[in-house]
Amino acid sequence: MPGSDGQWLFKSSHLHHTPVVTEDKKTVFHEICQRNSGIEFLFRVGLQLKLNIPVLATAATYFHRFYMRQSIDGHIIYDIAGACIFLACKVEESGRRLKDVAAVCQAKANGTPVIVDEHGPAVTAWMKTITACEEILLETLCFDLTVEHPHNDLLNAAEVLQTPEQLLAYVWSVMNDTFRTPLCVLFAPRVIASASYILCLNWMAPGVPLMDTETGPQAAAIYDAFGLERPHEVAQISEVLPLLLDFYAHIRPHVPEKLWRVNPFAQASSWRYGIAKSMLRSYIMPSGRLSRRTSLFV
Repeated sequence: MPGSDGQWLFKSSHLHHTPVVTEDKKTVFHEICQRNSGIEFLFRVGLQLKLNIPVLATAATYFHRFYMRQSIDGHIIYDIAGACIFLACKVEESGRRLKDVAAVCQAKANGTPVIVDEHGPAVTAWMKTITACEEILLETLCFDLTVEHPHNDLLNAAEVLQTPEQLLAYVWSVMNDTFRTPLCVLFAPRVIASASYILCLNWMAPGVPLMDTETGPQAAAIYDAFGLERPHEVAQISEVLPLLLDFYAHIRPHVPEKLWRVNPFAQASSWRYGIAKSMLRSYIMPSGRLSRRTSLFV
């Protein structure tokens, strides 16, 4: 595949051919649950370290890219998550000392208070783990550390569309939830951002024509605001929405509530699950153009 971002965009069907599925004979559902657990840990560590969203999004993207080429059962998710955070801090010029990252990882992994003691055995072990995993991470990523995020696409489009503050907050939260899934290695950032926008807009204002077969002025305005290439990127929205709803329906129930609430991105509360509950009955958007499908994650 081509270099840069091109080599990191896979077809959805590739999730059925990752190393843990083909070599370790595990299910896609198993891998998606493991990925979610790893990202949850990554977010919790990042929140404690007071990292900004670009750093966390970059780290999460490295995490998902890594496990497209390595078995999720062959490399401990928490170790790799720690390495992803440490590497992302350097790439995004938001430096954190190795001992600080290690101390927070150790504390979050064991549910203990954060104590930065670089000479203590627990922190020392994590420091060694992070540096060792960083080498494997860099090799697996082929030292290609460039990452584009959907946040700028959303903010630019929101300004053009004069998006209400409440809707923008909902979209921001859903869009960041996508990093719990492999969507960042399946679709371009602007497609993810626009799909998140469309999902929330349909929830708040059902009946808005948004699918690729629609020609309504609001649909066209949304596509243009996000800079979607027609027809293929518009059509990809029909793929992203069911995958995101799959996540809320099938993966989220397996996450302990006390962990789910610890989300540095979230705008809190259960409104996201209201979206899924109201739309998952048939996987059909209000326009009726999104056909029923089998869950990719099960």
